[in-house]
Amino acid sequence: MSTFTVSIGRNIDGEPMPRERWIKFQARVEGTIQDLHDVTVFFAGRGGGIWEGRYEEAATWVFGWSESLGLPGEWKRFLDDLAYWADQYDQDAIAVTTGSTRFVEAKGKPARRTA
Repeated sequence: MSTFTVSIGRNIDGEPMPRERWIKFQARVEGTIQDLHDVTVFFAGRGGGIWEGRYEEAATWVFGWSESLGLPGEWKRFLDDLAYWADQYDQDAIAVTTGSTRFVEAKGKPARRTA
């Protein structure tokens, strides 16, 4: 299984897109992720960050998916769909990060707590 992160921002040319449109944009991207065959969403969050020196609201999803278990052509279709939503919502891009999932196992010691 691979781990993926998809992040979007609210700004268009340095200004926030209208709230209703921002909500719909988030829903479209989340739906595109949910449409992947056998996807597991680990985290979906909203917050903010800096892009090109300006603060903007952002939404991020972290999910697990195995391209080898997906349907033929699914990864390309996923990226094409994200590109479509970027265009429809006047975005330069949508960030997609891919990586291998690695589980770091506990060593059997009690967790160290600080006051």
